[in-house]
Order: sequence, then C-alpha cells, then structure tokens
Amino acid sequence: LFGRMVAGISKLGAERIFLRLDAGSHLVKAAREAGFFTYLEQTLYRREGSGPSLAASVPWRARVKGDLFGVFQLYSHTVPANVRAIEGATFREWQAALEPWGGRHIDLILEEDGVITGWSRLLSGHVGRFTVLAQSRPFTIDDLLLAAIGRVAQSGCLLTLVPRHDPALAASLERLGFSPAGDYVVLAKRLVKPIEELVPEAASTAVPVN
Repeated sequence: LFGRMVAGISKLGAERIFLRLDAGSHLVKAAREAGFFTYLEQTLYRREGSGPSLAASVPWRARVKGDLFGVFQLYSHTVPANVRAIEGATFREWQAALEPWGGRHIDLILEEDGVITGWSRLLSGHVGRFTVLAQSRPFTIDDLLLAAIGRVAQSGCLLTLVPRHDPALAASLERLGFSPAGDYVVLAKRLVKPIEELVPEAASTAVPVN
C-alpha cells in the first residue's frame, strides 16, 4: 500500500511525504516498514458548543502577503529543532509543508513592535477548526485563544490539534472547556537526499595535489 503510494508521489516530483495516523492504528507499523518515521505526536482537542467568551483586547489582525516570513520566524522560535529539521528547516521547506485546509479559512496575526508574535488559522462551520502559535508576553495564552476562537462562527463544536511539545497550550485549552478526543502521530519520509553543506577549509596554507 505505502510502497505504491510513495512510487506514485515520487513521479510527481515531491521531496517529502507526510502522514497523520491514529496513534493506535496498525498502519503505523506498515508506514515505518515503508521508510516513514515518526517525528511528531499530537492530541486532538474538542469542545462542544460555546465556552468562555471574556478575553483581554488582543489586537489580532488579518494576515497579509508580506507577513509570511515573519510567521516563519515565529515558527522557528517556538517549535523544537527536531521538528523543524523535518518540516521547516528552511523558509521554502516550511512553506511547502504547510497543511492545506481548504474552505474559506482566515489567518490572523499578532504583531508587537514590528515583530510577529502570534499566528492563528481559523475555519468556520458547523465543526469549526483552529490553530494558534504564539510567544506573546503581554497576553496570556488563555487570552490569545479566546480572542482568536471568538472569531470562529460555529454552532456545533471546535477542534484543534496540539503537539505534544506544547503542554502549556493543552493546559489552556482544558481550562477553556476543551477535552482530549484522540491521539495521533505524524510521520515523514524524504524522497530526495539533501545536498550536504560544504565545509570551509580550516588549513591556513594550501596543500598541493600531484
């Protein structure tokens, strides 16, 4: 199954393949046998109906095209190096690895003194979806979440995936009425070998070659 999938995607010129699987799925073992490796664990959080609505005035604004590199810098400062090495070692790789959401999602930015310190993606609907990445100091994570998800027009439930390396976000969601609804693993496989970086010669004098 995975072998045929990899072969087909390779013909399209892709450099990497990512999979998200239920942590207890038998497919995890099959994916590893096909050369995939786990680099990230996530928990799905869910909240039915509405929750707390009072929050500090957080100046989220709509993202514009010129914000994207600033969002990458925020990502580089907040996500562990072992995860960045797989999905976002460079700006180009990070852009390519951004998960397409489809639908009419919106991106919000929090900017402080010219530096982007928060990014949220929101998708409205009967089942709303959102994600938040932030390192803001004037606001608590609870305030950032409330101000962001308050913009999601939904009447059913809200969903978000939280990486295992961000326990503060998980704790905040639970304070706001969210509950764990499932565990997932994210696996990756490189289809091309990165070019090794050239190392400058350390010798002070040239060595003749005969």
